[in-house]
Amino acid sequence: MNLAVPRLLLDAADVPTCTLDPDGLISSLNPAFSRLCGRATGELVGVHATSLCAEHDQTEILTALIDLLGRHTPVANADVSLRSVTGTSRRVRLVMAAEPSGSGRVESIVVVGRDLTAERRRTASEHGAESGATLCPDLAGTLAAARAGTLETGRPYALIELGLTGPALGAADLRLAAAMLVDRMRQQLRSHDTVVRHHQGACAVVATGLGDVQDAAGVCYRLLSTAMEPVEVRGETVQLSLAAGIAVDDGSTEPEVVVDTARHLEAEAVADGGGFRVRALGALAQA
Repeated sequence: MNLAVPRLLLDAADVPTCTLDPDGLISSLNPAFSRLCGRATGELVGVHATSLCAEHDQTEILTALIDLLGRHTPVANADVSLRSVTGTSRRVRLVMAAEPSGSGRVESIVVVGRDLTAERRRTASEHGAESGATLCPDLAGTLAAARAGTLETGRPYALIELGLTGPALGAADLRLAAAMLVDRMRQQLRSHDTVVRHHQGACAVVATGLGDVQDAAGVCYRLLSTAMEPVEVRGETVQLSLAAGIAVDDGSTEPEVVVDTARHLEAEAVADGGGFRVRALGALAQA
């Protein structure tokens, strides 16, 4: 298959694309892919695709490569956080397709990148233009302030996403139960931590001035303890539990990536019936 013309079109459209050899090493790339990675072209040629992303995302790329090389699928996706040389990261989707040789063996792998962080920003901007408000303004503002404080003091901050698990409740009862737990949470938090209600049945806590990842886990333990005692909803005693996802960052990660990470971890905890999952981002992931 001759892909020369399609690749010329991708380059003309400024679409990030690169080519990997069967070992997963980058053999060529266009300027748009270089910008997506936040690295110079010369720094990327010969580099393995897994080295572009955070350690916890490397299995995503390896799984995609194995599927392509084994001819289990013609196209594979990997959603990862790409790290730039300055330590900042952005969430991207790498769409990979195998190029077989005449003998049927995979000769190379074409990769097209989608900047998910930029897409979410555009969506939020368009939403704001239509409605007069940005998406989740309280959460966005609180995260911006926390990130600025972290960059100034060097002390990490954490986003803790919390969701209710337990008996199914109607929308009105769910809001009522969540409000009761939020009141309890405020009593458990430090003065500089912030509770943000941003969607039904769930809330987020932004904890600042942390020492390390364990500090964030300690804050989360106190939050989870607020569900130990049942709540009373319309005269009925209801036993609920909380599940949490914690993203701890040093200020180098885009807020959208922090939110995506915390929500993904919270979804995993909900699926397991409660508890919490935690992940360090930025330079903290290497500590």
